[in-house]
Amino acid sequence: MSSFTLGALDFSAVFPGSSTGEALWNTLELAPYLESLGYVRYWLGEHHSPRVAHSSPELLVSLIAGLTDRMKVGTAGVLLRLHSPLKVAKDFQLLEAVYPSRIDLGIARGSAAPPVETLLRDGATHEINFEDKVTELLSYVRGSANVAVHPRSATPPEVWLLGSNKVSMQLAAAHATAFCYAHFIAHAEPSTVINAYREQFRASPGFSEPKCSIALAGICASSDNQAQALTVAEPPVSVVQTIIGSAEKWRREIESLKEQTGVTEFVILDMCQSDADKRNSYRLLAEAILSG
Repeated sequence: MSSFTLGALDFSAVFPGSSTGEALWNTLELAPYLESLGYVRYWLGEHHSPRVAHSSPELLVSLIAGLTDRMKVGTAGVLLRLHSPLKVAKDFQLLEAVYPSRIDLGIARGSAAPPVETLLRDGATHEINFEDKVTELLSYVRGSANVAVHPRSATPPEVWLLGSNKVSMQLAAAHATAFCYAHFIAHAEPSTVINAYREQFRASPGFSEPKCSIALAGICASSDNQAQALTVAEPPVSVVQTIIGSAEKWRREIESLKEQTGVTEFVILDMCQSDADKRNSYRLLAEAILSG
């Protein structure tokens, strides 16, 4: 049995020649397929861009959780700067009540174009500090706030903080949340950030141990040359580093990251343009990483 687990990160990108509707249906159909391959987690991003099919991942979470049986489903992440922590808590506790122990509440700092940010904050020009919003959100989810948030379920949604630097790591460690290191937009050494997260982690009731994954982006194909041929000149989301190559190349990279960091869970953002190539990429990865 493999020592690794895999998850998927899906931004529902809209490529030239495809429509928003096609991108959304591809997302809805991809999740059950990946579950059948052994992927254990399916995350959806929040982006405010015409090159992405949606900006409301929590709505798709509810649909995908209903289309799958076992895998955890969630966000990576809700851009908490732009939203009410109380509303986010209510939405995700409802999802957790319907799909117990299957909902991930991933949050990220993130941003949108200034006009969009202003509208999402109901025209407010004063922005509440991101860490204050994280603290407020956790008080609702963990039941320590003066305001009771319903529905309450036996377990709260699992909170993940997503980031690519020490600032995000320190926030996750200080507030006892799981941490996903976004390797594909990072400049720092992953081992430095992840080891510091474990060292600085402060346990809280219900979350006593640090938990970490690494998010990677790229394309897997039958050969390095074929993977290179599938790359697009302008991907719909900005990335700093990718893995483009065969399943063997991916396995070497993942095993190296495990040796450096001790992390065994990897969340994959596939960069293929066509749905068929994307499915093949995820299949090849599952066969290479999960088979032994």
